[in-house]
Amino acid sequence: MINGNITIDGYGSLDTTNAGTESNYGVLCYGIGTDIKTTGTGNVVINGYGGSKELPIGCKISAGAFVRATGAGGVTINGYGGKETPGAGEQAGYEAYGVYLLGTPVVDSGGGTTGNPSKIETNTGPLSITGKSYGNTHNEYGIICDSGGVIQSTSGTIAMVGDSGTGSGGNSDNNNMGISITGSSSISSSGNIELTGVSYGYDEGAQGIFVGNSTVAATASG
Repeated sequence: MINGNITIDGYGSLDTTNAGTESNYGVLCYGIGTDIKTTGTGNVVINGYGGSKELPIGCKISAGAFVRATGAGGVTINGYGGKETPGAGEQAGYEAYGVYLLGTPVVDSGGGTTGNPSKIETNTGPLSITGKSYGNTHNEYGIICDSGGVIQSTSGTIAMVGDSGTGSGGNSDNNNMGISITGSSSISSSGNIELTGVSYGYDEGAQGIFVGNSTVAATASG
């Protein structure tokens, strides 16, 4: 429908007794052919709340999936990894990423890849990603973009805000980062690009923003 909006709200299981031991995602967009798309002035809004235990990711987009607004609309993704208020002695989540964009498309039977990398995209509208980890061990990322993930806008503003998990204060609570952009990933727009990352980690790798072997490019004046 032209100019229609898409809103997706997803909640991973918080049942620490009966839920699976891992991958209790709030929202999972997976695979080639997955295309969450608006036209005209339509907006896409995704709110994902991860569950408990291991990999309770708020919103994961992977294996060649697309989330995009092809007209004048915007894309807003809010992801919250892990359990915000764990009980006494309870783990809030391990590798509780807020938002996880994994670029690598599907691996075919010959070991190669098929299709294009996973992508979050707008045309002229704004693109906003907010990720917060409630994890309390290590590898607690607010936003992680890896393995060729693409975040791009033709001319809209890109704004990303990521808050890491806290860790528990142990010596192995590494890599709690606000925003991590790695593995030949790319962020680009001819408009403004604004990245804000805060780490609440204790040990090494407690970085607000980490960019490794990837590109962040404002392609025109901005």
